[in-house]
Amino acid sequence: MPYEDPIQRAIRVLKRYPLCDRCLGRLFAELGRGLDNAERGRALKIAALMTVHDRVRRGLSSPEELKLLCRNLGAEYREICRALSVDVEPNTRCYICGGDIESWIGRYTSAISEVIKSEGVSTFLVGVRPPREVVRREREVVEEMGIDTWESVKSELKRVIGKAVRSITGAEPDFEHPEAIFVIDMERGAVHVERPALLLLAVYWKLGRRISQMPWYTRNGARRYPLSLYDACKAAADLLGSSDVVIHAAGREDVDVRMLGSGRPLVIEFREPRRKVPLSEIERVLNSYTRWLRFRVLMGVRRDVVRRVKESGRTSYKIYRAVVVTGRELSIRDMEELEAVFKDRLVTQRTPLRILRRKKDVVRVRRVYEVKARVLAPHVFTALIKCEGGLYVKELVDGDKGRTMPSFAEVLDTDARCVELDVLYVHKQL
Repeated sequence: MPYEDPIQRAIRVLKRYPLCDRCLGRLFAELGRGLDNAERGRALKIAALMTVHDRVRRGLSSPEELKLLCRNLGAEYREICRALSVDVEPNTRCYICGGDIESWIGRYTSAISEVIKSEGVSTFLVGVRPPREVVRREREVVEEMGIDTWESVKSELKRVIGKAVRSITGAEPDFEHPEAIFVIDMERGAVHVERPALLLLAVYWKLGRRISQMPWYTRNGARRYPLSLYDACKAAADLLGSSDVVIHAAGREDVDVRMLGSGRPLVIEFREPRRKVPLSEIERVLNSYTRWLRFRVLMGVRRDVVRRVKESGRTSYKIYRAVVVTGRELSIRDMEELEAVFKDRLVTQRTPLRILRRKKDVVRVRRVYEVKARVLAPHVFTALIKCEGGLYVKELVDGDKGRTMPSFAEVLDTDARCVELDVLYVHKQL
């Protein structure tokens, strides 16, 4: 196929379709970088008009070709055409956008800018769902005319509206972590605001007992426990104007177990936050909710960190402190035997009876790395237990009616009950 320069292509297109400046310019978007498509389209129309006029003057084209071209340039070119002695009734509607694209740009730029100003958004992203019929007509022109330098109407609207919003508001487009994503649904004439979740890596400490991770309710709707980790996180979510908050923790301790020492890692997910708040202020609100919970907010993270935090709860090791009451008096030799038996020992556990109603009955094997035990009173001792994540420590103590083997009760040959349990250390593998 012989070479056809951009002006020749523009003439061929305009003889077939009436197009506004922007829709014509978009067909040649890859040529003349740095130009706006409206500028590009107007330049092409003027060049096309001059070229065809010169052909007519030289007898190389008929006046009808000039009339056909003038008819499809648009009403704003009427006076130019009249100056060339061509007076035709112009097509006023662009074949692709119907002559509406400039009003779309102005309308949606204003709508997005108002939201950004009212809510103090500093970074944003624009998404566009153009009318299906506009997309279809654009594709028809591109394929029929053999255009290979075009840009889609969707791409142009995203870019042009984004630049206009930035100019008006000072907010910056951010393709990685925007505070708000504005999705323009042109079929419905609406703008939907999507606010990406804010994910914060943090550490928490439970300084009291009877504190659950999520609120527990009885059948009559009453709170089973007065406080939960979620309650404090919800207060921070209210500060951010979030629709909800989700806790992603590296495992969880029982309600009556304190989380001390190193604290437990978690990711707090604030969904659809409407306000930007410094991390220091979020941490302050978390810590002011109750004196029984403490938080340290480390940083904002991406979604993949959630998976790594959850997996760390299963692969890391933990150190517990247990206070145990037994059915018989204890000796130093008993403690030495306990330490010897549970030196790098594999323990087999079936799902504990206390949670069997809500979890499947399975067998798991976990390793106890080390136990250090000391007698506190004739029937009481304390033990430091270093073990693999996922070990049921209470059942390690009492044996759970033979479902955990070996156990402290089995080794000591007496009833044993864990009356207090604290987590002192959670090894972090993020």
